[in-house]
Amino acid sequence: MAGLPCAACQDETVVIPSGVILEDAEGAVAYRRYRVCVNPRCEQYRVRRETLEQYLPAPGEPTLVDTQQLRQYLPPGAPGNDCPSLFDNL
Repeated sequence: MAGLPCAACQDETVVIPSGVILEDAEGAVAYRRYRVCVNPRCEQYRVRRETLEQYLPAPGEPTLVDTQQLRQYLPPGAPGNDCPSLFDNL
């Protein structure tokens, strides 16, 4: 997951896959996440930056993502990330 730019070099930052789900003062769902710049030439390289992100529900029907698009983001061994081979014993 990337998206928010680094304040120093403007390259995209990478989300560290840990965080906290919380509620803000109005009771809305929010996420406290940590991001880090991975540009080795940046002065903020590997400096952890905290972001607070609000969950905004999208109107209408949810959009499903194809499993192949999602697979690269799943940790190894996660459900749905392993496909048996034709030669595996079932």
